[in-house]
Amino acid sequence: MYHHLVEEGIDVDADGNIYAGFRTGVRKFNSDGEHVATWDINPEPGGTSGRVYDVHIENDGYLYVAEWDGSTNTTGRVTRMSTSGTVVTSITGADSFGGPKDSAQDSNGRLFVQGWAECKVGIYDSNLSKLAVIEPTLSCGGQGIAIGTDGSIFVLDQDKVRKFAPWVSSSWAGSMTS
Repeated sequence: MYHHLVEEGIDVDADGNIYAGFRTGVRKFNSDGEHVATWDINPEPGGTSGRVYDVHIENDGYLYVAEWDGSTNTTGRVTRMSTSGTVVTSITGADSFGGPKDSAQDSNGRLFVQGWAECKVGIYDSNLSKLAVIEPTLSCGGQGIAIGTDGSIFVLDQDKVRKFAPWVSSSWAGSMTS
């Protein structure tokens, strides 16, 4: 079954359900590709009426939706949702990642949010309390972030994949390892 989706981001949960970002929300499809639900994450209290840039099912079983209206570097947010579409909580990029482009979760449940215009990565604990903001040397064209099994941080930076040492504390210097 074909469904036209305008925006970015797609992920699949352990049951084979598909979650795809579109304009200002998320569409859920079953494993056969049949549309099951649509959730408009805007407006909600504190919503930015932004565009969805990415969706991920992370290790904790929640769906993370990165959205940003593009107007300023303080209007982005990442929303944690249940796989049934209930908004659990949101974090904003006002003092950390700016406009979010992507997110990844490590094996300790920490969420890493890559910013688009700010060239920063916000790091949050499993309760989405901010732990740190790191500023690895990037060209501000970041398109993706992933965490390796050893905790290394991989960032897609325009036409390069950059690998950084695992984050261990707020004193992390952001040195590139390869």
